[in-house]
Amino acid sequence: MQTVKYKEKFPHSVNLVQVKESEFSFLHEDWLAELSNEEIIFYDEYIDLYEKSPKQFLEVLASRKKQKLRFKKVEKKNLKGNLKEQRERVQQFFERIPSTQYIKDIEYITDTSPFYVEKNVAEYVMGIKGEGDDWMPYELDCLREDKLTLNAELSFSVQAIIVFLFLNEMLHDTDELRIINCNCNYPEAVYAFNYSYAIQNKKLFQSLKADFQITSLMYTTLFYSKAMRLLTDALEIKTLSKDEQFKYEVLELLGEIEHQKVVQQYDCYKYYLDRKIKKLEARETTYIKKQTELQKKIEKQKDQLELQNEKVKQLKQELQGKDTVVVQNSALEAQLREQVKQLKQQLKEEKDEQKNAARGHQKIQKSLERKLSTSEEENKRLIADVSHLQSQLTAEKRQKIQAEELSFDAWLAKGPEYLVGMTDEQESQLKDFITMAQNILEESSLARTKCNLATNRIGYVRVDSDGHFINFGDNSWHTIEPFAAPIYLSDDQFIEVTNDLQFVRSFNYYYKEGPADFAIAHFAIVENRHNVAFAKVNGQTVEIKYKENAFIKDGQVISIDRSNELVSYYKSRLITLDDIYNAVELKGHKPLYVTNALTNGYVIRTLEGVESFEQYSDILTAHSFIIVDEDNQITYEDRTGAMLKRSSKYKEKLLASVSETNDEIFVLKVNEEYVKLRDVPDSIELELGDMVWVDEFNRFIAKVKEALGK
Repeated sequence: MQTVKYKEKFPHSVNLVQVKESEFSFLHEDWLAELSNEEIIFYDEYIDLYEKSPKQFLEVLASRKKQKLRFKKVEKKNLKGNLKEQRERVQQFFERIPSTQYIKDIEYITDTSPFYVEKNVAEYVMGIKGEGDDWMPYELDCLREDKLTLNAELSFSVQAIIVFLFLNEMLHDTDELRIINCNCNYPEAVYAFNYSYAIQNKKLFQSLKADFQITSLMYTTLFYSKAMRLLTDALEIKTLSKDEQFKYEVLELLGEIEHQKVVQQYDCYKYYLDRKIKKLEARETTYIKKQTELQKKIEKQKDQLELQNEKVKQLKQELQGKDTVVVQNSALEAQLREQVKQLKQQLKEEKDEQKNAARGHQKIQKSLERKLSTSEEENKRLIADVSHLQSQLTAEKRQKIQAEELSFDAWLAKGPEYLVGMTDEQESQLKDFITMAQNILEESSLARTKCNLATNRIGYVRVDSDGHFINFGDNSWHTIEPFAAPIYLSDDQFIEVTNDLQFVRSFNYYYKEGPADFAIAHFAIVENRHNVAFAKVNGQTVEIKYKENAFIKDGQVISIDRSNELVSYYKSRLITLDDIYNAVELKGHKPLYVTNALTNGYVIRTLEGVESFEQYSDILTAHSFIIVDEDNQITYEDRTGAMLKRSSKYKEKLLASVSETNDEIFVLKVNEEYVKLRDVPDSIELELGDMVWVDEFNRFIAKVKEALGK
């Protein structure tokens, strides 16, 4: 779609003028210091891909699926590499462009790159629109001199693109959670309104830590730029082009978001400068302390000099008239003169050092005052011009670049050419692709044969030593046909089966008995279409009748009566090994705990406490929870270990009380050990006195109230 400037499209609706684009300057080393080891690995992987295989880099930019697969691959990557070298390599790469370029490019990428809407979330890609939902990568000659150049007026730095990929991926899982109920009367633009209302929620920025000012600035820029892009595109919807009320609402909302964006950017950048100034002031305080000590030393040297002079005077008086010791007195006097000379020289050197240090201090102080004054003036100007910045963010979007279409048959015919002379890396990538293709084809085959059958039914499960059983809401239990898939079901979990009781798929929702269960006729899955709920019942799609205050959403399991009226909706909950233990035993599989990850294998422990050394083809991390089958092949992995540690099967957990929450968190365990608490998730806020569960390695498991209230 083509972006039209507000003045050109609505000359009487707003009065916007162009202003100078703000620049946020920061030190690269300050930003790199904020990044975790996992972030460094992500950036290093993309830098390596860009430098060694630019064609594949462009293919990843044009595919959200490939971006997600690569992100998951990086998540599972072992942190055993030389992180120091990786940090140096990442810093050298990012320092190729000035720091002011990052915020500008992030805004420009968000404003000009194409996107498609899936489940009310804008999925950004950087490529050329092909047939259907496919996107084609840009030509290789678009990449040159660390820039993706699309035309004479449209180019982005590769550094900013890589940062955008990470920020967008981190936000993707939470974007959908931020979408709130909206009374928008225009379904075509509901996702834009939803996202815009969501980012105005004050709780949105509570997750941005004060210790990560530059990262917070980048997140803030992407949050608000995305919202403004969505609203701008909503103005171009043909069905709404003549609705003045709609245009007025959009423009009013744009103004509010514009204001919030600049204020948030200002707060992040101001806090960064304040922290920088505090560090310099601390350095200055240390310097003054040293100068004070030096002054005391100089005063002490002066006292010693005066004492020596007094001794010389006394000796001269004593030596008058004593001709027999003239030679001894002359030697002694010469020695004293030399000592006095050395003390004077030392005093002179220390005074010179003090003067040089004072000049350096004055220079630093003046530079600091100039930077602070410049920053305050720039921020005041930004706040004064906040209502006019939108005109710069509505630049015309790039024209679509036509690309040569590649059919499936042509793709197959071209494939054998690449099999000749393949490198080891290319061979590894091809094997990964073949494995992925096999999984996709297998899943598609299963989906075609089972998932879309009109006779499929949904019910909740009971698992015991006799097998898996399902209840369709009529208080009758039916035996489910055995299934080989590495899936472990828990009691009350909802699943879908065929008419002959073959397993199809499971849902993360669980049955809970209710007072109106006698009216249940069917269990169903919600399909939300433009804020109207539908469900498939007996192979037909019907509209669900429910009260306005009922909380139902897309993909949720509900129960309905014979009139298709809502009886009850069901929630997801946190499950542990206790919930799936019967299913694991029924399959003859073993739950294991990875206590340590070595270079050549892993130390694992059974629930009975028996430890052994094992080797697996999968890459595991220490403190993971896994399940293996009869052939010792991994069928399930929980990298956090919470599935085991939150259950009654884990005997090593202890209660602890939070005793210190300053820079680091310390707890007092019930065995009277005072230890540092490790691996507390960012989403968890702990206060003094909170009771928590900790494992044998002093790692966080859960708050007591969370563990008891699951």
